[in-house]
Amino acid sequence: MKNILRNIRYTSIVQDILIIIFGIVIINMKYLFLNILSISIAAFFILKGVIEICRYIMAKGINEFYRQDLILGIISILIGIIILIAKGMIYWMFNLGIALYIIYGAVEDLVMAIKFKSLNINLWIFMAIMALVVGLFGIAVLFNKGMIINVAAIVIIIYAVIDLIENLVIIKNSKEIFE
Repeated sequence: MKNILRNIRYTSIVQDILIIIFGIVIINMKYLFLNILSISIAAFFILKGVIEICRYIMAKGINEFYRQDLILGIISILIGIIILIAKGMIYWMFNLGIALYIIYGAVEDLVMAIKFKSLNINLWIFMAIMALVVGLFGIAVLFNKGMIINVAAIVIIIYAVIDLIENLVIIKNSKEIFE
């Protein structure tokens, strides 16, 4: 049993190293990664559309349940084509959406800090500073298209490093743990 659990940890270490490499690749080749991601999403929609249309053709006249599949298939294919054609716009919209969400959350936190100030709660200063920091981060994301991808890759790398350290500690102390 001890050897099986140790082998699982070794497998997990290899997995963590691969995740770290993946994170580094994303940081260094973010636009290639975004292209592959966009093409994959577009291919998914196009394939889904083709399947819907085939389902409609096969069930035509047999079952009215699949009547809308032709329309859904055409719409799905059009969405896939739009994603392929407008990749740059999709990156921009994704980045804009995340940046606006971050900025909106910062404004909400700042409003809450002002409400806390009116109630004489000392925590308002800390909340206001954090809201401003988060707001500045949102503005930075707004003007830097690749920043959010870098942040996600860094979070992935940090997770993998922490998990790697945990696995190494468990393996090192396996005698005490598994006895």
